[in-house]
Amino acid sequence: MNKQQFEQTIKPELVLSSPPPQQHPNPRNITINSQGYQDFSELLSKLSLAGEVSTSIAHEVRNPMTTVRGLAQLLAMEHPEKLGYYQLMIEEIDRADQVLSEFLCLAKNSPITFSEVMLNDILRRSVDLLYSQIIHRDIHLHIYLSNDVCLYADESKLILVFMHIVKNAIEASQPGGNVFIQTRSGCNSVQVRIVDEGIGIKETIIHRIMEPFFTTKEGSTGLGLSVAYRIIENHNGSLMINSLPNIGTIVEVSFPVLAADPETELA
Repeated sequence: MNKQQFEQTIKPELVLSSPPPQQHPNPRNITINSQGYQDFSELLSKLSLAGEVSTSIAHEVRNPMTTVRGLAQLLAMEHPEKLGYYQLMIEEIDRADQVLSEFLCLAKNSPITFSEVMLNDILRRSVDLLYSQIIHRDIHLHIYLSNDVCLYADESKLILVFMHIVKNAIEASQPGGNVFIQTRSGCNSVQVRIVDEGIGIKETIIHRIMEPFFTTKEGSTGLGLSVAYRIIENHNGSLMINSLPNIGTIVEVSFPVLAADPETELA
C-alpha cells in the first residue's frame, strides 16, 4: 500500500455497503466493560496511585530534559556538520517527553480543555499518525464512517485514545491482516468500533489489561489502555472489549454527543 492508496481509505465519504465482520458477543466471548468492571474500585485506586506517583516523577524529570533539549538545539546551530546527531538527541528527548505526557494522563486531575471537535477528524488524524506502522506491517485498514458528529472534548487526548487502541489492533494482527474502524451514532451517543482479526486476548489476563504498567509486550510501558481508559472516563464515556483468542478483538468506545460545556476547562 502506497501513500495515495492509504489516504484513499480515510476519505470522509468512505461509507462502504459491505459491513465489517460482525463478531457479536456470545457466551464464549471474553468480555470486559469499564462500566461493569468486576474490580472497578480497585482499578480506579490503581490508576489514581499511578497518576499521583507519575505526576511527581514527570515534573522532576521534565525540567532537566528541557535543559538538555535546549542545549542540543544550540549545539546543532553551532555545529551544523553534526546536525544529524543533535537532531537524533532532540527526537529521543521528545519521545521520552511523550511517555511522560502519558504518565500525566493517569492523574485524576489531569488538565483537560474541552472544545467543539468533529469525531471523524479525530479518527483520521489518529490513523494518519500510525501510517508508518500500518505500511510496515502491511495492514489492510477499512474505515466505515457514519455521519460526522460534534463532541465537546479534548481533541489531543481523544487522538491519543484512538492511537493506542488502533495501535494495539495493528500489533495483534498478522502481516497482511485486516483492521476495521466503524462509527455509529444515535440520538444521545456515538460509538467507535475497532475490530481486528488478530491473536485475541487470553482469558487469564483480560481482567488485568486496563491496569497501569501491565503488559505482555516487550519494551512496552503498559500504559496504553490505562491512559485510554482514564481519558474516556474523563469524557463521561465507556470502554468495552470483547475478545476471542486466535479469532480477534472488538473494542467499542462510546461517548455522549454532548459530553461537556465547550468553555469548561478542568484544571
